[in-house]
Amino acid sequence: MGCARYRRGCRAGRQKTKDKQARGIPVVVGRRQIVLRTPAAKPRQRTLIAVKTQPTPLSAAVKPDEIIPSLYVLNAAALSKPGATEHLAADLKSYGVSVAIVTETHFKTKHTDCIISVDGYTVFRRDRAGRRGGGVAVYVTSALRSSRWTPSVAGHAALEVDWVRVGDRMLIAALYHPPRPIYKPELLLDYVEACVSEISHDFPLADIVIAGDVNQLSDRDVVERTGLTQIVRQPTRGTNILDRIYVSSPDLYSTVRVVRSVIRSDHKAVIAFADKALLQQKTAVQRLYRTHTPAQHAQFLQ
Repeated sequence: MGCARYRRGCRAGRQKTKDKQARGIPVVVGRRQIVLRTPAAKPRQRTLIAVKTQPTPLSAAVKPDEIIPSLYVLNAAALSKPGATEHLAADLKSYGVSVAIVTETHFKTKHTDCIISVDGYTVFRRDRAGRRGGGVAVYVTSALRSSRWTPSVAGHAALEVDWVRVGDRMLIAALYHPPRPIYKPELLLDYVEACVSEISHDFPLADIVIAGDVNQLSDRDVVERTGLTQIVRQPTRGTNILDRIYVSSPDLYSTVRVVRSVIRSDHKAVIAFADKALLQQKTAVQRLYRTHTPAQHAQFLQ
C-alpha cells in the first residue's frame, strides 16, 4: 500500500512542500552602547592610626633565686669540626636550653671565642693542654647571670673539670673523664669531693649539678664521695650510660630524656627540664585599639 514507505521530509504529510527560498538569519548589526563609568573617587583619608605600645612586665615573673635552668649534656666528639657549632646552636634553640654542657670539644688556643660562640649564649671553656682531644665547654643563656667559679682547692693539671655559677643558687660543673686517663681516678674523686664540700660550706642553699661524660667512673664512688644523685636512666652510647647528670636534690629535674643530636657524634644528648625551669624571660605587651562602631564602618564604605 506504500504506507510503510519512508518519505524523507514528509513527516507532516505528502502534500507538504518545502520552502525552496533561502531565508536569511536575522543579525543585529551595530555597536553596543558605551556605558560611561563614574569617575574614580578621590582617595580617602587613611583611617588607621599608629598605636603606641608599652611593654609591661609579667606580674608573676620568676625571681632569680627560683630559676632552675634547663640542661643539655652531650659528648660532641669534636665540636671543632666544620658546622658543629651551628648544629649545636640549632639544638639549643629547638629544645629551649638554658645551660649546655659539652665534652670532648677538641678546642685549642687557635679556636677563639668568637668562632665557637653561639648567639645568645655565654661560653666558658677549659681546653686540654699538651694533648689531643678532650676539653669541656659550658654555654649559658644570656638571660641568666653567669660567672666562672674557682674552688680554693687545687686539682691535678690533667683534670678536665670547669665550674660555672648560674644565677644566685646554682653551681654547675662540666666534667670529662677519658677512657684512658693519665691520672688515677681517685684524684678526680678527691677533687670533686673537695669542691662539693666547699660549695656546701660557702653556699649552703645552692643547688649543685655535675654533668658530662664520665666513661667507666663508678656511680657508686661518685655518690658515696659527694652525696649527689645520678638522674640519667637511659643509655647514651650503645647500651651504656656514659653521659650522666649528678644533682644535689633528686627532685631538681622532673623530666630527663635522651635524644639524638644533630651534631655528628656516637653519643646521644641528654636534656633535663624542671617544673620551674625558665627557658626565656618573657614580657607581656599591651596594645590599645580604638573601638569599632557601625558609624565607622559606614564611613569606611563610603
